[in-house]
Amino acid sequence: MSFSPSATSSPRIQFSGLISNGDKSAVFIGSGIVPESEFRLRGWQISLVAGELLAAGEAVPEVVLGAELAKLMKAGPGSSLTLLATTTEGSLNAVDVLVRGVASVGVPDIDKRLVFADLAAVQKLLLTDKVSTLSVYLGRTGDTDAFAAHVRAEHPGLAVRTWLDLAYFYQAVRALYNRIFGMLGIIMLVIVLFALSNTLGMTVVERTREIGTLRAIGTLPREIVRNFVLEGVVVASAGALFGMLLAGGVTVFLAFAGIQMPPPPGRSGGYPLLVNFSVPLYAATAAAVIAVSALAAYWVSGKAAHKPVTEALAHV
Repeated sequence: MSFSPSATSSPRIQFSGLISNGDKSAVFIGSGIVPESEFRLRGWQISLVAGELLAAGEAVPEVVLGAELAKLMKAGPGSSLTLLATTTEGSLNAVDVLVRGVASVGVPDIDKRLVFADLAAVQKLLLTDKVSTLSVYLGRTGDTDAFAAHVRAEHPGLAVRTWLDLAYFYQAVRALYNRIFGMLGIIMLVIVLFALSNTLGMTVVERTREIGTLRAIGTLPREIVRNFVLEGVVVASAGALFGMLLAGGVTVFLAFAGIQMPPPPGRSGGYPLLVNFSVPLYAATAAAVIAVSALAAYWVSGKAAHKPVTEALAHV
Protein backbone atom coordinates (compact mmCIF):
# COMPACT_ATOMS: atom_id res chain seq x y z
CA MET A 1 0.00 0.00 0.00
CA SER A 2 1.46 3.35 -1.05
CA PHE A 3 0.50 6.86 -0.01
CA SER A 4 1.52 10.34 -1.04
CA PRO A 5 5.25 11.01 -0.43
CA SER A 6 4.37 14.50 0.83
CA ALA A 7 2.84 13.09 4.04
CA THR A 8 4.31 14.41 7.29
CA SER A 9 3.65 13.96 11.02
CA SER A 10 3.55 16.21 14.06
CA PRO A 11 3.69 14.83 17.65
CA ARG A 12 2.03 16.86 20.40
CA ILE A 13 1.56 16.82 24.15
CA GLN A 14 -1.54 18.51 25.54
CA PHE A 15 -1.15 19.77 29.10
CA SER A 16 -2.52 22.44 31.41
CA GLY A 17 -1.61 24.19 34.62
CA LEU A 18 -0.84 27.64 36.01
CA ILE A 19 1.32 30.36 34.48
CA SER A 20 2.71 33.11 36.68
CA ASN A 21 4.68 36.32 36.29
CA GLY A 22 5.38 36.59 40.02
CA ASP A 23 2.48 38.94 40.74
CA LYS A 24 -0.38 37.23 38.92
CA SER A 25 -1.26 33.67 37.99
CA ALA A 26 -3.64 32.31 35.38
CA VAL A 27 -4.78 28.97 34.05
CA PHE A 28 -3.26 27.95 30.71
CA ILE A 29 -3.88 25.18 28.21
CA GLY A 30 -0.64 24.31 26.52
CA SER A 31 0.68 22.27 23.62
CA GLY A 32 4.11 20.72 23.48
CA ILE A 33 5.07 20.81 19.81
CA VAL A 34 7.88 20.31 17.33
CA PRO A 35 8.28 23.93 16.14
CA GLU A 36 9.73 23.14 12.70
CA SER A 37 6.67 21.17 11.58
CA GLU A 38 3.89 22.62 13.74
CA PHE A 39 3.95 26.22 12.57
CA ARG A 40 4.55 25.20 8.97
CA LEU A 41 1.47 22.96 9.05
CA ARG A 42 -0.71 25.56 10.76
CA GLY A 43 0.11 28.19 8.12
CA TRP A 44 -2.41 31.04 8.09
CA GLN A 45 -4.32 29.53 11.03
CA ILE A 46 -1.89 31.20 13.43
CA SER A 47 -0.67 34.78 13.10
CA LEU A 48 2.38 36.20 14.87
CA VAL A 49 1.56 39.35 16.84
CA ALA A 50 5.00 40.09 18.36
CA GLY A 51 8.42 38.49 18.65
CA GLU A 52 9.28 35.24 16.88
CA LEU A 53 8.00 31.69 16.70
CA LEU A 54 9.65 28.90 18.65
CA ALA A 55 12.95 27.32 17.69
CA ALA A 56 14.03 23.88 18.90
CA GLY A 57 17.18 23.24 20.93
CA GLU A 58 17.25 26.45 23.00
CA ALA A 59 19.19 26.28 26.28
CA VAL A 60 16.42 28.06 28.19
CA PRO A 61 12.84 26.78 27.61
CA GLU A 62 10.83 29.25 25.54
CA VAL A 63 7.12 29.66 24.90
CA VAL A 64 4.75 31.42 22.55
CA LEU A 65 1.74 32.93 24.32
CA GLY A 66 -1.74 33.63 23.06
CA ALA A 67 -2.36 37.33 22.51
CA GLU A 68 -5.01 37.66 25.23
CA LEU A 69 -2.96 35.66 27.74
CA ALA A 70 0.06 37.87 27.05
CA LYS A 71 -2.03 40.96 27.83
CA LEU A 72 -3.33 39.36 31.02
CA MET A 73 0.19 38.48 32.20
CA LYS A 74 1.60 41.81 30.95
CA ALA A 75 4.24 39.82 29.11
CA GLY A 76 5.98 40.23 25.81
CA PRO A 77 9.01 38.88 23.96
CA GLY A 78 11.85 38.45 26.47
CA SER A 79 9.61 38.28 29.56
CA SER A 80 10.28 35.59 32.15
CA LEU A 81 7.38 33.45 33.37
CA THR A 82 6.87 30.25 35.36
CA LEU A 83 4.82 27.26 34.29
CA LEU A 84 3.36 24.98 36.98
CA ALA A 85 1.86 21.64 35.94
CA THR A 86 1.05 18.19 37.30
CA THR A 87 3.44 15.46 36.18
CA THR A 88 2.40 12.02 34.96
CA GLU A 89 3.25 10.72 38.45
CA GLY A 90 0.77 13.10 40.10
CA SER A 91 3.30 15.51 41.62
CA LEU A 92 3.72 19.22 40.88
CA ASN A 93 6.60 20.50 38.82
CA ALA A 94 7.57 23.99 37.68
CA VAL A 95 9.86 25.43 35.05
CA ASP A 96 10.99 28.97 34.25
CA VAL A 97 10.48 29.98 30.63
CA LEU A 98 11.15 32.95 28.40
CA VAL A 99 8.51 34.41 26.12
CA ARG A 100 9.80 34.22 22.57
CA GLY A 101 6.68 35.45 20.83
CA VAL A 102 3.00 36.35 21.01
CA ALA A 103 0.57 34.79 18.54
CA SER A 104 -3.15 34.54 17.84
CA VAL A 105 -5.29 31.74 16.42
CA GLY A 106 -8.19 34.13 15.84
CA VAL A 107 -10.40 32.85 18.68
CA PRO A 108 -10.26 35.15 21.75
CA ASP A 109 -11.33 32.43 24.19
CA ILE A 110 -8.42 30.23 23.04
CA ASP A 111 -5.97 33.13 22.99
CA LYS A 112 -6.73 33.71 26.71
CA ARG A 113 -5.28 30.29 27.61
CA LEU A 114 -2.92 29.40 24.76
CA VAL A 115 0.70 28.38 25.36
CA PHE A 116 3.03 26.75 22.82
CA ALA A 117 6.22 25.16 24.14
CA ASP A 118 8.91 22.91 22.72
CA LEU A 119 8.00 19.22 22.95
CA ALA A 120 11.24 18.21 24.72
CA ALA A 121 10.81 20.94 27.37
CA VAL A 122 7.24 19.84 28.07
CA GLN A 123 8.25 16.20 28.37
CA LYS A 124 10.86 17.26 30.91
CA LEU A 125 8.27 19.27 32.82
CA LEU A 126 5.79 16.37 32.91
CA LEU A 127 8.49 13.73 33.53
CA THR A 128 7.53 11.61 30.53
CA ASP A 129 8.90 10.51 27.20
CA LYS A 130 5.46 9.98 25.59
CA VAL A 131 3.17 12.19 23.53
CA SER A 132 -0.59 12.76 23.64
CA THR A 133 -1.25 12.65 19.91
CA LEU A 134 0.59 12.00 16.68
CA SER A 135 -1.05 13.86 13.82
CA VAL A 136 -0.30 12.61 10.30
CA TYR A 137 -0.89 15.00 7.40
CA LEU A 138 -1.35 13.38 4.00
CA GLY A 139 -0.72 14.90 0.60
CA ARG A 140 -4.17 13.84 -0.63
CA THR A 141 -7.37 14.01 1.40
CA GLY A 142 -8.67 11.00 -0.51
CA ASP A 143 -6.04 8.79 1.17
CA THR A 144 -7.48 9.45 4.64
CA ASP A 145 -9.74 6.42 5.09
CA ALA A 146 -7.27 3.99 3.53
CA PHE A 147 -4.40 5.28 5.66
CA ALA A 148 -6.52 5.14 8.84
CA ALA A 149 -7.46 1.53 8.10
CA HIS A 150 -3.80 0.72 7.44
CA VAL A 151 -2.70 2.21 10.79
CA ARG A 152 -5.50 0.41 12.67
CA ALA A 153 -4.36 -2.89 11.16
CA GLU A 154 -0.68 -2.26 11.88
CA HIS A 155 -1.19 -0.82 15.39
CA PRO A 156 -4.38 -2.24 16.95
CA GLY A 157 -3.49 -0.76 20.34
CA LEU A 158 -3.71 2.83 19.10
CA ALA A 159 -6.85 4.96 18.93
CA VAL A 160 -7.05 6.21 15.34
CA ARG A 161 -9.26 9.18 14.48
CA THR A 162 -9.50 10.89 11.11
CA TRP A 163 -9.90 14.63 10.75
CA LEU A 164 -13.58 14.10 9.92
CA ASP A 165 -14.11 12.17 13.18
CA LEU A 166 -12.75 15.14 15.13
CA ALA A 167 -14.44 17.91 13.15
CA TYR A 168 -17.84 17.88 14.87
CA PHE A 169 -18.52 21.56 14.18
CA TYR A 170 -17.56 21.15 10.53
CA GLN A 171 -19.91 18.21 10.06
CA ALA A 172 -22.81 20.05 11.71
CA VAL A 173 -22.28 23.18 9.61
CA ARG A 174 -21.83 21.14 6.43
CA ALA A 175 -25.08 19.24 7.07
CA LEU A 176 -26.89 22.55 7.67
CA TYR A 177 -25.48 24.07 4.48
CA ASN A 178 -26.36 20.94 2.48
CA ARG A 179 -29.99 21.26 3.57
CA ILE A 180 -30.11 25.00 2.90
CA PHE A 181 -28.43 24.91 -0.50
CA GLY A 182 -30.23 21.71 -1.45
CA MET A 183 -33.57 23.43 -0.91
CA LEU A 184 -32.35 26.53 -2.78
CA GLY A 185 -31.21 24.28 -5.63
CA ILE A 186 -34.66 22.69 -5.90
CA ILE A 187 -36.29 26.13 -5.90
CA MET A 188 -33.92 27.32 -8.63
CA LEU A 189 -34.64 24.24 -10.75
CA VAL A 190 -38.38 24.87 -10.44
CA ILE A 191 -37.89 28.53 -11.43
CA VAL A 192 -35.75 27.46 -14.40
CA LEU A 193 -38.40 24.92 -15.42
CA PHE A 194 -41.17 27.52 -15.50
CA ALA A 195 -38.95 30.15 -17.15
CA LEU A 196 -37.94 27.71 -19.87
CA SER A 197 -41.53 26.57 -20.27
CA ASN A 198 -42.65 30.17 -20.77
CA THR A 199 -39.87 30.90 -23.28
CA LEU A 200 -40.35 27.68 -25.20
CA GLY A 201 -44.11 28.13 -25.08
CA MET A 202 -43.78 31.50 -26.83
CA THR A 203 -41.47 29.87 -29.38
CA VAL A 204 -43.96 27.09 -30.05
CA VAL A 205 -46.83 29.53 -30.45
CA GLU A 206 -44.85 31.60 -32.95
CA ARG A 207 -44.04 28.45 -34.93
CA THR A 208 -47.54 26.95 -34.91
CA ARG A 209 -48.00 27.44 -38.66
CA GLU A 210 -44.60 25.80 -39.22
CA ILE A 211 -45.79 22.85 -37.13
CA GLY A 212 -48.97 22.69 -39.19
CA THR A 213 -46.94 22.64 -42.39
CA LEU A 214 -44.80 19.79 -41.11
CA ARG A 215 -47.91 17.87 -40.11
CA ALA A 216 -49.42 18.49 -43.55
CA ILE A 217 -46.45 16.87 -45.32
CA GLY A 218 -46.65 13.81 -43.11
CA THR A 219 -44.45 14.53 -40.10
CA LEU A 220 -45.61 12.62 -37.05
CA PRO A 221 -46.39 14.48 -33.78
CA ARG A 222 -43.70 12.53 -31.91
CA GLU A 223 -41.12 13.64 -34.48
CA ILE A 224 -42.08 17.28 -33.97
CA VAL A 225 -41.86 16.87 -30.20
CA ARG A 226 -38.49 15.19 -30.62
CA ASN A 227 -37.19 18.14 -32.65
CA PHE A 228 -38.25 20.63 -29.98
CA VAL A 229 -36.69 18.47 -27.24
CA LEU A 230 -33.40 18.27 -29.17
CA GLU A 231 -33.49 22.02 -29.71
CA GLY A 232 -34.01 22.55 -25.97
CA VAL A 233 -31.12 20.19 -25.19
CA VAL A 234 -28.79 22.04 -27.56
CA VAL A 235 -29.69 25.45 -26.16
CA ALA A 236 -29.38 24.21 -22.56
CA SER A 237 -26.02 22.56 -23.30
CA ALA A 238 -24.67 25.80 -24.77
CA GLY A 239 -25.93 27.76 -21.77
CA ALA A 240 -24.51 25.23 -19.30
CA LEU A 241 -21.13 25.29 -21.05
CA PHE A 242 -21.01 29.08 -20.96
CA GLY A 243 -22.02 29.07 -17.29
CA MET A 244 -19.32 26.53 -16.39
CA LEU A 245 -16.66 28.54 -18.23
CA LEU A 246 -17.77 31.71 -16.43
CA ALA A 247 -17.82 29.98 -13.04
CA GLY A 248 -14.41 28.42 -13.71
CA GLY A 249 -12.97 31.81 -14.61
CA VAL A 250 -14.33 33.35 -11.41
CA THR A 251 -12.89 30.43 -9.41
CA VAL A 252 -9.43 30.94 -10.92
CA PHE A 253 -9.63 34.68 -10.25
CA LEU A 254 -10.59 34.16 -6.60
CA ALA A 255 -7.77 31.63 -6.16
CA PHE A 256 -5.20 34.35 -6.88
CA ALA A 257 -7.07 37.41 -5.59
CA GLY A 258 -6.24 36.75 -1.91
CA ILE A 259 -9.67 37.91 -0.70
CA GLN A 260 -10.22 37.63 3.05
CA MET A 261 -13.59 36.61 4.48
CA PRO A 262 -14.91 38.49 7.52
CA PRO A 263 -14.45 36.86 10.94
CA PRO A 264 -17.07 34.18 11.64
CA PRO A 265 -18.90 34.09 15.00
CA GLY A 266 -16.51 33.45 17.89
CA ARG A 267 -13.38 34.54 16.00
CA SER A 268 -11.46 37.81 15.89
CA GLY A 269 -9.75 37.27 12.53
CA GLY A 270 -10.87 36.45 9.03
CA TYR A 271 -9.77 33.62 6.78
CA PRO A 272 -8.84 33.38 3.09
CA LEU A 273 -11.63 32.74 0.60
CA LEU A 274 -11.02 29.42 -1.15
CA VAL A 275 -13.48 28.25 -3.81
CA ASN A 276 -13.38 24.56 -4.65
CA PHE A 277 -13.57 23.51 -8.32
CA SER A 278 -15.68 20.34 -8.31
CA VAL A 279 -15.96 18.57 -11.67
CA PRO A 280 -18.72 16.16 -10.47
CA LEU A 281 -20.77 19.10 -9.14
CA TYR A 282 -20.38 21.02 -12.40
CA ALA A 283 -21.40 17.94 -14.39
CA ALA A 284 -24.40 17.22 -12.16
CA THR A 285 -25.60 20.84 -12.42
CA ALA A 286 -25.21 20.85 -16.20
CA ALA A 287 -27.08 17.54 -16.48
CA ALA A 288 -29.89 18.88 -14.29
CA VAL A 289 -30.26 22.04 -16.41
CA ILE A 290 -30.29 20.00 -19.64
CA ALA A 291 -32.84 17.57 -18.22
CA VAL A 292 -35.11 20.41 -17.07
CA SER A 293 -34.84 22.06 -20.50
CA ALA A 294 -35.73 18.81 -22.26
CA LEU A 295 -38.69 18.30 -19.93
CA ALA A 296 -39.94 21.84 -20.55
CA ALA A 297 -39.61 21.42 -24.32
CA TYR A 298 -41.54 18.12 -24.20
CA TRP A 299 -44.19 19.69 -22.01
CA VAL A 300 -44.96 22.73 -24.16
CA SER A 301 -44.54 21.14 -27.62
CA GLY A 302 -46.79 18.14 -27.02
CA LYS A 303 -50.05 20.08 -27.20
CA ALA A 304 -49.04 22.03 -30.33
CA ALA A 305 -47.85 18.89 -32.10
CA HIS A 306 -51.25 17.21 -31.65
CA LYS A 307 -53.27 20.23 -32.78
CA PRO A 308 -55.40 19.62 -35.92
CA VAL A 309 -53.53 20.46 -39.12
CA THR A 310 -56.16 22.91 -40.43
CA GLU A 311 -56.25 24.78 -37.14
CA ALA A 312 -52.42 24.97 -37.00
CA LEU A 313 -52.19 26.25 -40.60
CA ALA A 314 -54.83 28.91 -39.92
CA HIS A 315 -53.10 30.13 -36.75
CA VAL A 316 -52.17 33.82 -36.77
